[in-house]
Amino acid sequence: MNRRIEWIEIARTGCMLLVVLSHVLDIFLFHGGEAAQPRELAFLCFSRFAVPLFFIISGFLLRIEFDRSPGPVRYGEFLRHKVATVLAPFFVWNAIYLVFARVLMGWPLFSGSALFAFLTGFVHLYFVFVLFQFFLLYPLLHRHLQGRGLNRALMVSIVLSLGFYAVSEYALWVSGISEPTFEWHYGKLFFGWSAFFMTGVWLGARPDRVELLAGHTLSLFVLGSVLLVPYYYETSRQLEVFHVYGRGYFLLSGFPFHLAGALFMIGLFRNVERSFRKGRILNYLIRSGVDTFEIYIVHYLFLLLLVAAWTGLGLPKALAVKIPILFLCVWLLSHGFAALRRRPSLAGAGKLFFGHRD
Repeated sequence: MNRRIEWIEIARTGCMLLVVLSHVLDIFLFHGGEAAQPRELAFLCFSRFAVPLFFIISGFLLRIEFDRSPGPVRYGEFLRHKVATVLAPFFVWNAIYLVFARVLMGWPLFSGSALFAFLTGFVHLYFVFVLFQFFLLYPLLHRHLQGRGLNRALMVSIVLSLGFYAVSEYALWVSGISEPTFEWHYGKLFFGWSAFFMTGVWLGARPDRVELLAGHTLSLFVLGSVLLVPYYYETSRQLEVFHVYGRGYFLLSGFPFHLAGALFMIGLFRNVERSFRKGRILNYLIRSGVDTFEIYIVHYLFLLLLVAAWTGLGLPKALAVKIPILFLCVWLLSHGFAALRRRPSLAGAGKLFFGHRD
């Protein structure tokens, strides 16, 4: 069903490209001892709407799935399906990442922090953990999310997210809790992301609003550009004051930018789908969308391995050289690995690593 919505697939691919590029930048700028330049920091701030957009897409598709179901969606059956397709590969890859982190970075394999990462997501896999929380909640709420009930739920979700952003802001600037552990622990709860997921649910119930966004992409672009300025300023300010990149997402100045940026991209990708002739590039973007879950899961492993190899071989240290090369290599390797699951001879391995996906 969802794979016939081509702008969704284009959006998935576009967001995934942004996520991979931002992770390549992040691993050098904030974990590799490089100094963050204004241009690079601005791009990292800009790219942060990608994860909120993934949550919007998830809410959109889940709403459509429930609305188009020929009968009531059974909660137990729905969860069993999500356990097989989402939760099983989540735990498999958490274990894989922890083993590689032990080998490459000396992480303790049996410790409280390792157990926490295994249960809630190693680095980027927090997204899957949060997404599963929405899978647990949404079936219980669906029948109430009609008409005014849906509008109220959207308002409540915005209040929840704003409240979480405000707590994060208070902890950073008033309490001085600048360590990334705040975001990496409490950011794994659904509260901070609820506004984006419910925005997707709202759009899924009113798909005509996507066309409205497509007609106002210029206005959304201008709005997003304006909102990026205070977000960038606060991000750079925390680096100056605390010398640590403790808040990548949950800065109060970031919330309106994340929402405006994500809505702009929805309108943009819808325009791309209907305005451009289907050639190789557009078809590639559409086809790649169905692999983004797998690419998301596996890309960080290839990034860690390639960074270790790059350093070990003494290759050029210039960011202008290694970032584009590593970005391209990580993307191609991840996409190629994800596509292997469709080979009949590797069907068993595909189910082990990526779940029983349709």
